[in-house]
Amino acid sequence: MRIPESSVTIEVTVSASDMDTVTARIAYPQTTGTLEVKVGTNRRIAAVARNSAGTIVASGESTGVEIVAGTNPAVSLVLADIEAPATPIGLSTGKTATAITLSWTANSDPDLAGYNVYRSTTSGSGFTKVSSSVVSANSYSDTNVVTDQMYYYRLTAVDSSANESAYTAEISMLFAVSLDIAIILDNTGSMSSAITGTKNSVNAFAASIEATGKNVRFALVTYGDSALHPTPAGTITSERGGAYSDATSERPIMYFGTASSLETVLASVYADGGSDLPENPLDAIKWGYNNLDWESGADKIFIVITDINGHQSVEADTSTDNKCTTTSTEVVTLLSGNAIVYSVSPNYTSSQSPYVDVRVLADGLGEGRTTAAPNTGGKWYQFESSGFDLTTLGLLDDILARY
Repeated sequence: MRIPESSVTIEVTVSASDMDTVTARIAYPQTTGTLEVKVGTNRRIAAVARNSAGTIVASGESTGVEIVAGTNPAVSLVLADIEAPATPIGLSTGKTATAITLSWTANSDPDLAGYNVYRSTTSGSGFTKVSSSVVSANSYSDTNVVTDQMYYYRLTAVDSSANESAYTAEISMLFAVSLDIAIILDNTGSMSSAITGTKNSVNAFAASIEATGKNVRFALVTYGDSALHPTPAGTITSERGGAYSDATSERPIMYFGTASSLETVLASVYADGGSDLPENPLDAIKWGYNNLDWESGADKIFIVITDINGHQSVEADTSTDNKCTTTSTEVVTLLSGNAIVYSVSPNYTSSQSPYVDVRVLADGLGEGRTTAAPNTGGKWYQFESSGFDLTTLGLLDDILARY
């Protein structure tokens, strides 16, 4: 209804005569309409209000009114709003790791109370209301969903008089969890005896998880000492500590793509450079989190593969090859609740300070810890320079078990 109140009380004067219908012009707040009053034979006065287009927007009646010839009784009629709000427009869907999200354009009806959300697993029928109460915002998150199920949604608007609009056209969304897996690979010189086996294992792992039919993509960040990605070949002058060289060839990266694309890029990766033994996995992870083209709503997974510990941006790490700009604590804080780290790294049983055992990002253990430090909720697998298989290590099963 085009008035802000849910109902309007109007004083009507009726003259009883041979004519039993009286029409009078009335003015509500915000609009002008026509009030039609009919005097029935049972002494009931009924009324409807029409807007300027002739649509009935309110109705009411008064019973037991004594109509006496020659008098003009004053009758109070409460006209209840019966005009539904406009049907919402712009309904669209999205998803997160745990929910299907709906959004739409907000209605402009002045007496709007909110919206009702309806859902079905069958197109065109079986819709039930899933919003437990009227939704006041122009968005809704449906968390009661299961993986690999198609859902259909419709929406209505509701006003303060409980009038409900017509349904929107249905819109659908398949709730299938997306996995974005970033391989963070140490390809420095110390990895020379392991790099071929590592690439083969990564390729087999990616092909295996893709073959399950999961909605999965892969990315790659190779790293050495530098915090720059892709790490340029030759002399670098833009990082702290002066000019140095991290690699003779550019350390490649790959934005998200298929297992086949990953295999193609890995074919160009070989062990190269890296002056001292600690490397810089922390900046590689941080760069990947902030710069890779993650799918909206996808579960973010890092798999870090290295044969050595890592630099940190701490005073005690005085190596001239320490180009790290962050710490393990900062990286865990950045990723916590947003991404999971799986680590394939050495089994350190004592403190590596001032360096970091990258395992701590995954499960919070390593370096002789008996109580887990803050971590991302992943798992650790032991690196073997003689070769390892990510599938037989259990990484494939562990990731699939989450979904």
